[in-house]
Amino acid sequence: MIGRNTDFILKDRDDVLNVFIHGDMPEKIKRICKLYNVTEDGAVKLIKDTDKRRRTNYNFYTEQKWGMASNYTLSLNSSQLGYARCEKMIMGCVDIC
Repeated sequence: MIGRNTDFILKDRDDVLNVFIHGDMPEKIKRICKLYNVTEDGAVKLIKDTDKRRRTNYNFYTEQKWGMASNYTLSLNSSQLGYARCEKMIMGCVDIC
């Protein structure tokens, strides 16, 4: 499962790898501009609106704080690692689990 408060829903299972991928704002803006063909201002608005919805939903339904590394098995910064390295790290953890 991806998203939808999965880390909280499956928190008592030991066969689950909960991953949170985050990135720095400049990298997010660049990615969103390219992906959705929007201006930088449009990308910032989209990112903020999306993060607000995710945070509100997560905080309400889980009684935890969205984005806290302690809620996840693995937290990765895609801006520092890049997507390919994040993927390799996740797959490496899946193989171990």
